[in-house]
Amino acid sequence: MFTFIEPLPDFPGLHGEWTAERPYFERGYDAGKHGLVRVRFEPTIVSAEMDANIPLMPRQVAVIASASLVDAEGAVILINGRGLVRPSYSFTEAVRPGVTTVDAFLLAVAGLLTDELVSFRAQAEALALLIPPPLPDPAPDPGDAAAPEPVA
Repeated sequence: MFTFIEPLPDFPGLHGEWTAERPYFERGYDAGKHGLVRVRFEPTIVSAEMDANIPLMPRQVAVIASASLVDAEGAVILINGRGLVRPSYSFTEAVRPGVTTVDAFLLAVAGLLTDELVSFRAQAEALALLIPPPLPDPAPDPGDAAAPEPVA
């Protein structure tokens, strides 16, 4: 299955560039009748022959990416209280002649993750009766509270 997606450059709430404090960036995509997808990309080095701290160009350019189905405001869509999020995967592009563009590479990664999300959503909706909601946070145990310090 291949789901057609179109980039949404003005999607609200996205972090458009990575920084030292936040080593990832996000893109929004319109998957037509399947909804909206937010993809988080984290640039990384995945190269078995090279330490990540060596200042040479790696033979493969890589990102770690995860995706979620979201509503128009960017909130993750829930089924029985559980978000439709795909875990992080590593994707690589070999450095070779016939260079691709960063936009084409990111679109290809987003397309693969979108296909998984669309199938995942269909399966989750079909089996919703068997998917329990998340458990609430446990109540704090009063015995775990620190004893009050004596007042001098």
